[in-house]
Order: sequence, then structure tokens, then C-alpha cells
Amino acid sequence: MGLKESALLLAITIGMYFAERRNRVLFTQMSKRAMEIERLHWNLNRRDSQDLSLPLFSRFRINELPEEIKKSLPESLKEEMKKTKNRSLKRITSSHSRGLDLVYGSIALYAIFSIVQALLP
Repeated sequence: MGLKESALLLAITIGMYFAERRNRVLFTQMSKRAMEIERLHWNLNRRDSQDLSLPLFSRFRINELPEEIKKSLPESLKEEMKKTKNRSLKRITSSHSRGLDLVYGSIALYAIFSIVQALLP
């Protein structure tokens, strides 16, 4: 791979990474707003321990639920949510975002290595 191709690869990788970071911020903001709409406008808030429903976006952002709601969830739902939580490998959490970071980082390192290799005689 030549110098121009490597520089182009690096530029595209950096641009795509910035777009991905922005997507993460947008998703977080939209899901928080969706939880607010579910709670305030659609009255899908949990008012008593007998209510076994949990709105959709609240399920996506389970870590942000109040403790009293987490404690009152049925055991079957708690078990189901434990299965879908991020797995970790010795302090490194595995997630979709972490995987994309690894892909973009690897491509950027490859492009930098190719640029250095092209510049050296």
C-alpha cells in the first residue's frame, strides 16, 4: 500500500470514528428522552410493586433505573436481564462500542504503520 492510499485510509478511519462517537451520544440522548416520554406522557411508570411491566426503553437502560424499581422486578425478569448484561474479560468489558473501537483503532494503526513504512527507504 502506498503513501497516498495509507493517508486516505487513515483519514477515512478517523472520520468514521468521529461519526460513530456522535452516534453513541445521539443514542444515549434519544433513549433518555424516550424513557422520559414513557414515564411522563404515556404513564408507563411503575407505581406499585404489583405492576410487572417495564417499558421498552427502560429495559435498554436498566442501569439508570431507580433502585426501588430494580428490587421490585420479578425474578424471571432479573435473570433475563443478567443474561444480556455486558460480559467482561478481566476488567475489559465487551460491548458493541468496545468492538468498534478495536476495529477503528486497528485500522488506524495499520494505516500509520503503512505510512511509516512508505516514508522509510
